[in-house]
Amino acid sequence: MQKQRGTMHAAIDIGSNTIHLIIARCSPDELDIVEDKTAEVHTGESVDATGDISQEKRNAILTTIHQYQALARQYKANPILAVATEAIRKAHNSTDFLEDMKRETGIQIHLISGNIEAALTFYGATYGADIPSNVGVLDVGGGSTELITAKRRHAFRQHWYQLQAQDFRRHLLGILEREPVTS
Repeated sequence: MQKQRGTMHAAIDIGSNTIHLIIARCSPDELDIVEDKTAEVHTGESVDATGDISQEKRNAILTTIHQYQALARQYKANPILAVATEAIRKAHNSTDFLEDMKRETGIQIHLISGNIEAALTFYGATYGADIPSNVGVLDVGGGSTELITAKRRHAFRQHWYQLQAQDFRRHLLGILEREPVTS
């Protein structure tokens, strides 16, 4: 029996710090990643400072999405699935931003909830991995943190926290200042 070749698909994840692109050949039994790109945009900085996605960040996101679209076209990847997470969820102007992106790129960006983000994080982190059947995945992101636990390889608890990587850094630095590590 001949192995099915699969079709090309692309996924874009617009996070608080980065925009991630994966292009993969997908078949029922296999996922072959052919491109994996990350661009640092730091959208969360403007959202944390003003409550809005700034024009500068909007332009950086748009430029990155156009670059990712061109790469997806080179591979004839179709469809392109795009999601946005915490920084866009928090932004006061997220609706206008998403409409602008759709109009200017043709890509519908799906604003996903923290729980959906947690589930996707779990399945992405454990896909194809040789892991125990009972496992936990922790994703400390730029705008939020997800904790997912699984039994028999099925996520059964998902927790989403509005804690950022910078919060953890500040917390750990505070501990180290109070209780320095000595040899």
